[in-house]
Amino acid sequence: MYNFYTEDCPQYYQCKGHVNRVRCIDWFENDTGFTSCGIDGNVYYYDLIVQKETLQRLTEKDYNQKNVNFTSVVNLPGRPYESYVVGNDKKIWHSKDAKNGFDAGIILS
Repeated sequence: MYNFYTEDCPQYYQCKGHVNRVRCIDWFENDTGFTSCGIDGNVYYYDLIVQKETLQRLTEKDYNQKNVNFTSVVNLPGRPYESYVVGNDKKIWHSKDAKNGFDAGIILS
């Protein structure tokens, strides 16, 4: 994260994790963080308040689907750390049940 006003990029706002391209981010409704998904099959949650205090991100909510290129993620309003994500596998994945995707029958983006 880069602050254009102060021209600062503090270490606690350097959001690392994905090993390949990030395809989509969706900010939390209170703008204190965001969810990202990438073609590496990972979904990461970045809570900037927690990162500033602990200098690391919470990893217990993250999830991965091997061999899936995720293309889009959306956070659910009023439900912290809960999201839907889609990719090239024709499924809709829900963060509360990251082991079983809903088969949509078509590729969504």
